[in-house]
Amino acid sequence: PAWSPDGRTIAFLRGSEPVKCSLILLDLATGKETKLRDLRVWYARYTRNLSWTADGKWLVFLENGSTGHSVPRLLSPQTGEIRPLMAAPAKAEYLQPAISPDGRSLAYLVDDLQSQHIWVQPLSADYSPVGEPRMIAPGKFPAWLP
Repeated sequence: PAWSPDGRTIAFLRGSEPVKCSLILLDLATGKETKLRDLRVWYARYTRNLSWTADGKWLVFLENGSTGHSVPRLLSPQTGEIRPLMAAPAKAEYLQPAISPDGRSLAYLVDDLQSQHIWVQPLSADYSPVGEPRMIAPGKFPAWLP
């Protein structure tokens, strides 16, 4: 699950099959659930696949791209608009997306079945990728400090 920055909603994945799940938004005041989208993504209970932007306007989620590997995308819970964040990798999985508190970087894990490394992609003010991503370090769980 991923708490919205204002603490009013929780986004989470609900799935019963390995590659099928739904992206759900739970309103904590009313208990109402809203299904935002059905996804085809490797669903694992120990994988963090969601991250909110600090302004709460966008949710980063993972979905299988054209290569069959997971790729981060942006979703506006208010409008339903979906934007690609990065191209799908040819021979690796992008996992664990985490938007920085200032919204100017996306950290993520690249798993190529032989190793796992944390990478950072610079983002513009509208959350579009700018420049080239850079590998930071070997690791499994990218996270940002406030």
